[in-house]
Amino acid sequence: MFDLSVLTKAQRRTLDFIVTYVSSNHIAPTAQEIAEGTGISSRGVVYRYLKALQVAGFIDLNQGRHRNIVLRYRAQPSASQHISILGRIAAGKPIEAIEDERSWGVSEWSQGGCFALRVAGDSMKEVGILDGDLVVLRESATAENGSIVVALVDQNEATLKRFYDCGAHVELRAENSQHKTMKLSSERVNIQGVLVGVVRSFV
Repeated sequence: MFDLSVLTKAQRRTLDFIVTYVSSNHIAPTAQEIAEGTGISSRGVVYRYLKALQVAGFIDLNQGRHRNIVLRYRAQPSASQHISILGRIAAGKPIEAIEDERSWGVSEWSQGGCFALRVAGDSMKEVGILDGDLVVLRESATAENGSIVVALVDQNEATLKRFYDCGAHVELRAENSQHKTMKLSSERVNIQGVLVGVVRSFV
């Protein structure tokens, strides 16, 4: 068990920054990034806080590496920090939109009108979105060109693709050279959400 009560306010602020940074970027922050992100005056002060976090068991420090922080602590989400998993989304050919609502504990996306879908297929694998991943999306009826979106085709079939409004038509492009671009008239496509995150489990 992790005992947050042993940390000073400054150490806890440093830990919270590390947790948020790792969650958003999937890599550890550098001491300089921690200093800039928390308003700490110098990297020397950051190093003292990191050492205290190491002694308390919240992190490990790997010597000789630029990003040497290994986060051991995982914040436990509160009951309100959940988003809905609404079903599956095709990363391949469109599939019938399936609603299968459950909840999933997560903190950083829980306050922004977000929902999650389980990926089925490999059409987005070249941007690191794989079969079985959870994709987190912000609810939106519009998207900028180049955004990865959930698009509902003909009010019936949903797909995860990169979106381009080409004027006379809409293109839904895969990130896999084995899959063809879908070219559809604008009235056939409704944007349901824009990608904000990907979560993968290795267990």
